[in-house]
Amino acid sequence: MQASRWRSRRRFWLAIAALAVALGGMYALVIRPYHLRWGATDQELALALPGDSPVPADGPISTRAITIHAPAATVWAWLIQTGQNRGGGWHSYDWLENLFAADMHEGDRIEERWQHLQVDDQLFFAAGGATTPAMAATVAGVVPERALWLGDGWAFVLRPIDESSTRLIVRYTLHPDVLVYPPLSYAIFEPAHFVMESGMLLGIKRRAERDPLLRNGGAER
Repeated sequence: MQASRWRSRRRFWLAIAALAVALGGMYALVIRPYHLRWGATDQELALALPGDSPVPADGPISTRAITIHAPAATVWAWLIQTGQNRGGGWHSYDWLENLFAADMHEGDRIEERWQHLQVDDQLFFAAGGATTPAMAATVAGVVPERALWLGDGWAFVLRPIDESSTRLIVRYTLHPDVLVYPPLSYAIFEPAHFVMESGMLLGIKRRAERDPLLRNGGAER
């Protein structure tokens, strides 16, 4: 009887191990490559972008992109309102961020007071970013209507397709000292970052495309 139970438990744990290996292989070979380059073309993956991290990183680099049917000036107007402290939130899933007390409130219009961004300004990830460095990103560079990049290799680049369409490309470098890497990165950070960053791109697209006042590329006054 004891031997039978041991064999049953052994088969159970072997099945669990086999399932874990299969899921891990699927994630590594299919899901992860997809979400690290979500929406980006081969050419965009190879592009040198403003704000590319100057420090060689052993961690992964994600490059994601989306086509937005709005002028670059319109997309830019929404992009630079990014931040819990800038009236635009992170254009992603407020309800999800607020589960972690981010106090995020998504703006529904372009506001002139947030249309000025410069180096060393901070974009808060949550309320309290002014006193908690981990809750804020510092602007490292700005090229109006073309590029915004933050410290530690996070770049947002606009490439006009024509007068009424724009490619928004986002590149992020995960430095190995950010997390206990790679286990926590693979299991937690990378999937979570994909969900929120792809949500951000979709959120900016939705807001820019619905705003008739900005169709000609002029910010609302």
